[in-house]
Amino acid sequence: MSIRFSAIIYQRGTSARIDVPEKVTKAFGDTGYVPVRGTMNDVGVRATLMPTAGGRHVLNINLEMRTRSGAKVGDTVIFTLDRGEATRVPPMSRELAIVLEADADAKTTWAAASPAKRKDTLSRLAKQRTPEAVNREIEKLVGKLRAGKI
Repeated sequence: MSIRFSAIIYQRGTSARIDVPEKVTKAFGDTGYVPVRGTMNDVGVRATLMPTAGGRHVLNINLEMRTRSGAKVGDTVIFTLDRGEATRVPPMSRELAIVLEADADAKTTWAAASPAKRKDTLSRLAKQRTPEAVNREIEKLVGKLRAGKI
């Protein structure tokens, strides 16, 4: 189910974004984070709708999206979006899962971390080339998690 709409890009702090129309939020039927794919001014995009107060969403329009589509802050852009994959997060390694299961404090901090932090961490782990490197990264991560950080 593709949803077509237009919106004006505006600046909020350091982010360029759009307010997602209420009809889009209702069509996706989700008030949380919603991965989407589609087009912005006929250029392919993959992004995540982010929840805001009142059950609405915003969509950050990063520099790559603006450059590829030729759009800038203040422009009206046309989107055609579909729900994207349920997740773009790399799978958790067996080693990390075992460690988190055995350490309640680390597991609690991991569960409270934002999806973006978990994705970045799992991506970094997935890029390690040797089991030794994976174990070193996991040791560093668990130390941070035990301290309530990630």
